[in-house]
Amino acid sequence: MLYHFSKNFFCPCHGFRYYIKTIGKEIVKTGLQEITIEKRSGYEEKRSVSAEYYALLLGEKILLVKSSSKPSTIVEGEISPIPFDLRLELFDSPEMKEIENYFYPFYLEDTIFKFDGYVGIIGIIVFLFLFTKYSFPAFKYISNPSKIPAVKRVSSWGDPITTSKEIENEYKNSKMHFGNYTITNKYVIEVGFFSFDIFRFSDLLWGYKRVTKKRVNFIPAGKEYDTILIFYGGSAAIGGTEEQINGILNYSAQKAPWAVFGYTDDISKLFNKDTRNFCLYIEERKRKIVKG
Repeated sequence: MLYHFSKNFFCPCHGFRYYIKTIGKEIVKTGLQEITIEKRSGYEEKRSVSAEYYALLLGEKILLVKSSSKPSTIVEGEISPIPFDLRLELFDSPEMKEIENYFYPFYLEDTIFKFDGYVGIIGIIVFLFLFTKYSFPAFKYISNPSKIPAVKRVSSWGDPITTSKEIENEYKNSKMHFGNYTITNKYVIEVGFFSFDIFRFSDLLWGYKRVTKKRVNFIPAGKEYDTILIFYGGSAAIGGTEEQINGILNYSAQKAPWAVFGYTDDISKLFNKDTRNFCLYIEERKRKIVKG
């Protein structure tokens, strides 16, 4: 018997969702799995089972349940109509065809419910931070915080709530501020009028100093210095004095000794023309350093 049915559950990312909590008699694997394939630069790096489908016996009916780990007979999450392609796979044998009518026409997914909840929490934290500091620019994110690049990135780093608290604490306690950027023990955080981004030192690939010669009416007018830090997922350009830039690079080298530092045409060519092998090289350096 289904109970605690509600269509008034509001997800910050997708609006109103249909949510239930139910208790069944028995739950068994169907043998169907959802496979996640991770790629970088178009090449497959690894694949893993991200979720499995289970059959939950509810009286004389069966509820299909999608979960990242085998649930108990008590399940809760979002319900949606069973997709056509999933139905074809599930009932592709004569034995399953015979019991197709016993299945509910919808399935329960607890993984997306948990994920969207976490992403929503991070999105709200980011939005409130931006709203408090910059007011109106934050409004463009309120309807769909999951589209914020930083939100997507943070949600892939583990438990989003724990990570968000850690980022907030490090940001508040850091004394390393350079324009829109704040550098902490683990993170590089950008907070600008129209920008908000977060990177981890553990994802750092390459860092170098960029020097730009300024001219006014063809007359030399000094130089501008930037630290360029390139991570998985994006990059940061941190401006400052030459002394500050050297300090940032030295600090980054301490936090990510596996990364490549310095600029040459060969390094640039390898990174831009053969990014995959560049990343594999960094990962191998990192593995050796971490392993000791």
